[in-house]
Amino acid sequence: MYIYKNYISSLQQAFEKRLDDISVQFNFDLGQEFEVAICEILSGFLPSKFGICRGFAVSAGGVTAGDDIIIYDKERFPTLRTVTNRAFDKKDMVPIEAIYAYIEAKYTLDANNFIKAVEQIEAVKELCSQREPVSIYQVDPCRMQ
Repeated sequence: MYIYKNYISSLQQAFEKRLDDISVQFNFDLGQEFEVAICEILSGFLPSKFGICRGFAVSAGGVTAGDDIIIYDKERFPTLRTVTNRAFDKKDMVPIEAIYAYIEAKYTLDANNFIKAVEQIEAVKELCSQREPVSIYQVDPCRMQ
């Protein structure tokens, strides 16, 4: 069955092809290289409203969680590190108010890193649950109305 004129299937094939191309370049020897590859792929597919980076979720009080891939609202929130180019090898700090999604990327999965991944996801989810709601019409996202 062709949903959306087969667009989703075509997107999946393009994603897999790009991952194959990058795997030749990086060889995925380290977890960091896999994360960088996923960031590069997603940055080519996501609308420009979304930023993608490797890094940490951070609250206004300085509490951090996570250390993998974050998708955030780049139109209204900057990351907390000045980046001159979109270098995915560096880690950013992303305000919890800006985060849309957190991805714990694993190239291989065993019992130990599965448990660690779940703990990381839970920590980011818990931290993000403490954020104040931000209206889409709010000009200054750090000033609560």
